[in-house]
Amino acid sequence: MLQKLPEQEFVRVHRSIIVPFSRIENVRHKMINLAGEEIPIGSSYEESFGKWFKS
Repeated sequence: MLQKLPEQEFVRVHRSIIVPFSRIENVRHKMINLAGEEIPIGSSYEESFGKWFKS
């Protein structure tokens, strides 16, 4: 599914969760706040998400 989405607009943060960058409200302690919901960042996705988040 991720391959069909625009790479610049979406990121996989967990085995079963793909989120749009534009909807991320904040990130704290391996958790993403998105539309009032807390979404965990999976340990195998931390590094790739961190690279995107820092840039």
